[in-house]
Amino acid sequence: MWDILAKPTLADIDGDGDLDLVVGKNDGTLKYYYNQQPASVDETPNSNGY
Repeated sequence: MWDILAKPTLADIDGDGDLDLVVGKNDGTLKYYYNQQPASVDETPNSNGY
């Protein structure tokens, strides 16, 4: 069986307090996706309730 599955992991790679995504590929390389969202989100509903 070929091991061609991606190996994703979440970690705070850039030290900004939120999780980033790193995916190990079968050729030994890594793909890095950094989270650009703020570390905290205001969860107060809008005037329409959402």
